[in-house]
Amino acid sequence: APTRPEARGMSLDLDLFEQAIREIGPPAGYPSPLPAHVAQWLEGLPLSEDWHDFLHSHSAASDYEVGPVTLYAHRSVFVQTTEFPHVVESHHLLLGTALSGDPLAMDMTSGAIGYLPHDRLWSIASPGELRSLFRRIAPSVGSCVERALRDRDFPADYHQAETG
Repeated sequence: APTRPEARGMSLDLDLFEQAIREIGPPAGYPSPLPAHVAQWLEGLPLSEDWHDFLHSHSAASDYEVGPVTLYAHRSVFVQTTEFPHVVESHHLLLGTALSGDPLAMDMTSGAIGYLPHDRLWSIASPGELRSLFRRIAPSVGSCVERALRDRDFPADYHQAETG
């Protein structure tokens, strides 16, 4: 198993996440146990213990909308993240998508949430290039979901995150 990053300074703001889920109504199959192959795959990622626990205890069986973004079900996290060669190598995990198709990603080194440009994912030459394209929109998953639900100025895609 990989060395897990320190969880210190990597707040998930679970209270904000759980409050948002209560307000929108839990998605179908929430919480849902991870399929064995997804759980095994997650074990091989350099996730903090807090993120590992979060993904095990807050996964849904179906994708669901929160404001202008769609959060992925556990199977979609696996399928979407593994589809692009440099996503995991650049220490990102795809958690959802904007309406434009821009992936909503988590930076595994900081826990920050941001967008990656969908139109560049197939042509990325290196993990470093992908890291440089990440546009942070929130310091944590909880603050991201809370902002997506309440903030009219929440960036709805990569372009808005880059220019806003």
